[in-house]
Amino acid sequence: MKTSWRLSALLAAAVWMCSCSSNSSEPDADTETASLPPGGWDDTDVQDDTAGDPETEPSTEPGTALDSDTSPDSASQTSSLGDPSTDDTGDQPTDPPGACVFRVSTKGSSGGDGLFWPSAFDRVSAGLAAAAAAVKKRPAGERCQVWVAKGVHYIFETNWDDTARLRPRVDLLGGFSGDETGAEERDSDANLTVLDGHRSADDWTNQVLHVVTGADDSLIEGFTISGGYAAVSFDTADPDNYGGGMVNDGVSPTIRDCVFTENAAAWDGALANLKGSEALIERCTFSNNIAQAIFNNQSSVTITDCVVVGNHGGGISSNGERSRTTVRNAVISGNRDYGVESWFGAVTTVANATVVGNYP
Repeated sequence: MKTSWRLSALLAAAVWMCSCSSNSSEPDADTETASLPPGGWDDTDVQDDTAGDPETEPSTEPGTALDSDTSPDSASQTSSLGDPSTDDTGDQPTDPPGACVFRVSTKGSSGGDGLFWPSAFDRVSAGLAAAAAAVKKRPAGERCQVWVAKGVHYIFETNWDDTARLRPRVDLLGGFSGDETGAEERDSDANLTVLDGHRSADDWTNQVLHVVTGADDSLIEGFTISGGYAAVSFDTADPDNYGGGMVNDGVSPTIRDCVFTENAAAWDGALANLKGSEALIERCTFSNNIAQAIFNNQSSVTITDCVVVGNHGGGISSNGERSRTTVRNAVISGNRDYGVESWFGAVTTVANATVVGNYP
């Protein structure tokens, strides 16, 4: 059944894209039309926490999209990460007493233990599983880390349900060259680290539903997330139809310094936050996804210092009376269908953001 539904979803997406191409018109920064699911939505309520300042206060008519232009502020943030050191012999890098670090590399092996780069795991899933087991043995409040070296890491192993499943109190970190002794040495720009939903570079017919699946009290940082296709049916209640890049189904991770690109979904979201998620999204880029960039359903999500451009399905959408979305210091531009929208009682607060050039 999954095969037929996914094929149907893919064909439907292709037909929709063709019809959009043939009917496209000049972008209109003032008026945008959002595609509604069967049955439609109720009115929207868009608010701004800078109310009273006419230069930064966005407003929309109920049920319409937001497209305004205010000046973005840049924010500088740093993360606190582990600091492993080198042993006295200078041979193998060792972790300081009490550290909990596992390593993953495309040069690793299935028999590795992940404790050193030469014995790194060859799968992200193996590193996450090892860290999850180790952190359970540690005192409350302590964390483990998974360091992932540069290269393309394919997530599909045996079936569509394969995913990089985050774990509580575990940080999944990309951007390593493969010889670092401290997380602060990594360079995500120089060491592109990709989580790809396909089986391999030669097999693009098999791909996972969700490249990443979130967890409470987890962190993912420094990755490009690509190649997920969340489509098993047209059932709007099935979370497997949302979030090809990443899905947070009732959980609240932190997502930082990541790029979401070339992900698709039967319904919504390269990144989908569902059922009460309170995800934090910081310094991320969403581009060229065949789905809404970010979809929030009955969730309170905070989006800070992000760029949302060129997505084929919309920018940021929130749905449901329990949804409270906050967008700060963002650029949201060039998205097909809309820039920012809220439906069915959702409230979206936008401050210091450029929302312009989105079009039907």
